Amino acid sequence: MPPDLTRLDCDVLVVGAGIGGLVSATQAAGRGWRTILATKGKIAGGASYFPKKASLGVQVTNDADDIEPFRYDIARAAQGMNDPSIVDAYLRDSPNVIDSLDAIGFEPWLRADGRPACFAAHARKIFMIGDWAGASQRARDIVAGNEAIVPLERTGLVRIQTEAGRVVGAVLERDGEWLLVRCKTMILATGGMASLYRHNLYPNHLYGGGHAAALEAGCELVNMEYIQFIPGLVSPRYKVLFGEHTLKYCTGMFDREGRDLLADMSASAAQAMWAERSTYAPFSTDYASRTFDTRMMQAIRAGSSGVRLTFHAALYEQRSDFYAVYLDWLKRDMGIDMCRDEICVAPFAHSCNGGIRIDDHGETAIAGLFAVGEVASAIEGANRLGGNSVGGSLVFARRAIETAARYIEADRRAPSFDEIERDFRRWCASFDAAATSTLAPAAASDMLRSVRERLWADANVLRDHASLSTSLDVLDALDAACNPLVCGFDAYHAVRVASVLMHAMRARTESRGAHFRSDFPTADPRPYRQIVSLRDGAIHIRREFDACE
Repeated sequence: MPPDLTRLDCDVLVVGAGIGGLVSATQAAGRGWRTILATKGKIAGGASYFPKKASLGVQVTNDADDIEPFRYDIARAAQGMNDPSIVDAYLRDSPNVIDSLDAIGFEPWLRADGRPACFAAHARKIFMIGDWAGASQRARDIVAGNEAIVPLERTGLVRIQTEAGRVVGAVLERDGEWLLVRCKTMILATGGMASLYRHNLYPNHLYGGGHAAALEAGCELVNMEYIQFIPGLVSPRYKVLFGEHTLKYCTGMFDREGRDLLADMSASAAQAMWAERSTYAPFSTDYASRTFDTRMMQAIRAGSSGVRLTFHAALYEQRSDFYAVYLDWLKRDMGIDMCRDEICVAPFAHSCNGGIRIDDHGETAIAGLFAVGEVASAIEGANRLGGNSVGGSLVFARRAIETAARYIEADRRAPSFDEIERDFRRWCASFDAAATSTLAPAAASDMLRSVRERLWADANVLRDHASLSTSLDVLDALDAACNPLVCGFDAYHAVRVASVLMHAMRARTESRGAHFRSDFPTADPRPYRQIVSLRDGAIHIRREFDACE
């Protein structure tokens, strides 16, 4: 049973301090609301601030004439997997949110090359952000200088507290201290769960804790199987984002033993594959050039740590912005020359297109509980357009704050701290009564490693029923052995979310967008979304057809 809980009171509790969390917190504080900003890592330390990439883009609607072309681009990528009302909100609001980036310390600029975003058919305005160290420090200074914000770093979410279908608070853990926060509204901006994979392009603490806590509280998750995998560097420097556009100049792909992985392809077929694969970053089963990704993973399953790519010297003669920014950053900051150095890549887990189910203001099924950024299922679907991830954080953080006002200003009885604590302790007692953990606290790190290896091997680019089922048996055993009051809530949440991912991947018996099943290689003619809920502690998945037709 947890020790005494330190009690804190606020109007708004924001969990997560990446772009979505920072915008939410600064907007809330700007309205004079008492705001607690809690984050597992550090302020301005989320995935959007992860330093091993040159820049990020934000794609916005050009003007009224661009609404339908933009809607078409999003729909084509999503393939009926998203919510049209949420897309409408993005189309309307995206041109007006760029100043939110300035307010949290970024200095955005408009990209000038006119290249369409990843998976988009039409070019439109894309604002760029970078200078991660400078932007992070400015964000921390902004938060530190705002008297309405109480920042809590190294603070993990344990449980969301509700009463009669409405959020009333949360329990957090910080360096061994348990915090009971009472709030009028709560915004989850906890990011994705790519850290559940051995190779990922995220900070190492993003296990999906926000997803797990929301599911436990009664929220639904949508389309969790649509995880983006992007080639990342294994060497000469590890965990560096690979620029897919450079594949246009690729001359070969080899396993670590030097075997040519494209030996059966003609030179013209290989060149066509490289040209197509250079136009989009994440793996997608919807293109013939998926051969690049599937053969890469096949080589890795056969024992190769990654695949080696070779490039033509003409790569460095390409000086458009899209190439120059990346290649210059790679040389200057990472010390890598793609024609000189041995470039070895593997599929790295990146963004999750699914997440907590929200409405067009970011609100979940729990009144007063909002989800923004990658933890939420927003405008994405089977694929995600490049430049829509950060944009979604900005749009729905603002919309969440607008809607949160009705909870802040409502004259409603707040439950006492004693009531909230009693409910939390009853929940903890259920773990004590169920079983005594067979795992010591030190074993939690071993559990996380096991989860990462299982997802990496069986829930990656290549998936099939047999391997997913085998890994689910392992996860079930880990879950049964884990008492979170002993092993910690990182391990508990990680096992739960990993199990959700594998259940969702096994249940979707087709291939579409970011999801590929080698035993079901074609798309189902009737598209459906998968809705995940928790019933009596068990994961339940249902198919939703009407929203897709």
